Amino acid sequence: MQFKLKMEDAKFFKDLINAVASLLDEATFRVTQEGLFLRGMDPSHVAMVDLVLPRDLFEEFYCDKEVFFCVPVGSLIRLLKRVKAKETLELSLEESKLFISIIGRYNRTFSIMTLEPEKEEIPLPKIQFTVKVKLETEILKSIVEDAALVGAHLTIHAAGDKLSFVGKNELHQSTAELAKDNFLEFEVETESTATFSLTYLSEIVRMAAATSEIVEVAFSTDMPLKLVFRPPKGGTITFFLAPRIEVA
Repeated sequence: MQFKLKMEDAKFFKDLINAVASLLDEATFRVTQEGLFLRGMDPSHVAMVDLVLPRDLFEEFYCDKEVFFCVPVGSLIRLLKRVKAKETLELSLEESKLFISIIGRYNRTFSIMTLEPEKEEIPLPKIQFTVKVKLETEILKSIVEDAALVGAHLTIHAAGDKLSFVGKNELHQSTAELAKDNFLEFEVETESTATFSLTYLSEIVRMAAATSEIVEVAFSTDMPLKLVFRPPKGGTITFFLAPRIEVA
């Protein structure tokens, strides 16, 4: 056995993987004595996800050396759909199989054949953000849903003590303006504007909303958007989304 992890709240793990599934077809996990980690990019290299689950989130944690394993995300999600409230999850790796045990009124175990893992970790973007805010996830989710009704892209503009969010097409427009007092934290160094794909952003926010009631948002003019979700139980799930650059 290469590692064995036990988490009492199986639904919590399912919610995290659902958020990851919004971007990835295959996921390479890394397990060390510090915890469980995942970092990957979508096939088009438009978005990145970085998941960090420290070992203290797990009731049992065995791993004596660094281990990489890769699984099809769709297969993992299908199995995790069997998770119900108040059930416990166990993960273990033996040779080329990932074993998933769901422990509740009765116990059942599934296995997935692993794929060849990518051991070269993708570096995180190094960006100097000019806008950093924190707000309720439901507010951002509602804004994104409104914008998706009328357009394929969302433009975020920060100036002074407010942010505006605009989605539009040739016929329609959705605009939301949030003043400084709508945010839990608010920092705008300079006026900034960037536009992002709602195809990606809608899925990211919709799925990640189940993991945290608060989201940290950071961006700069025509630079990637950073979204950080910090589940109350611990750990972080961070997304980076490339901007849409208008060609003059």
